Formats: sequence, C-alpha cells, structure tokens
Amino acid sequence: MNSEVIQKIADMFQVSFEKATELYPLIRTQYTIYTIFDFIGNMLIVLLALWIIFGGTYFFVKVQDVFLEDDEDEETIVFKSHFKSFLKIVIALGLLIVTVYVLRTVLAPDISFIRAILK
Repeated sequence: MNSEVIQKIADMFQVSFEKATELYPLIRTQYTIYTIFDFIGNMLIVLLALWIIFGGTYFFVKVQDVFLEDDEDEETIVFKSHFKSFLKIVIALGLLIVTVYVLRTVLAPDISFIRAILK
C-alpha cells in the first residue's frame, strides 16, 4: 500500500496510521463503487438527453401530420401508442438515474462525504 495515501487518509479522518491502514481497503472499495455508479449515471443522463432530443424531434414532426387529419385512422392510433411508449421510457430512465445516484451515495457514504468536504 502507498504510505502517502494512507497518511493523507489518517490526516483527513484524524486517526492513527494503523487505523488508516485498516480503513484504506474500505475507502478504496467505496471509491470504486462511487466511480462505477457515477459513470453509469452519466451515461444514463447522456442516453436520456439523446432519447429526448431525437425522440422529441421525431414526435414534434410527426404530431403535425397526425393532428392535421380529422379522422381517427390507424396511423393516429399507432402514433399515440408510440408516444406513450416514448414517455414511459423517459420516465423509466429518469427514475433509473435517480436510483443510481441514490445507490452511489448509500453504497459509498465516505467518498460522498469526502467529496462534499473538498468542494
């Protein structure tokens, strides 16, 4: 183990070097969990943004064609079905993003605390 890192951990938490040696594997594991969940959360945000941009553009263009017609034909029914699916996916991605960030904080509380202090 790197003694400089352990010494910084000891200074940050105001514990002895021996106690910091015991904390090091825990903090390293929490940092890995934090980093993984942060990456997943960021990718989900990008996916949600792309989904909203491209899907929103598609539905914005398509809605003009569908609602200019007065009759309730098969194309209108399919459009409404696709739009409902689009909204369900947006909501599901939003909930998944919130869940990932909550899990990140719950599974890596020390890293979240350290990052909050350093800001």
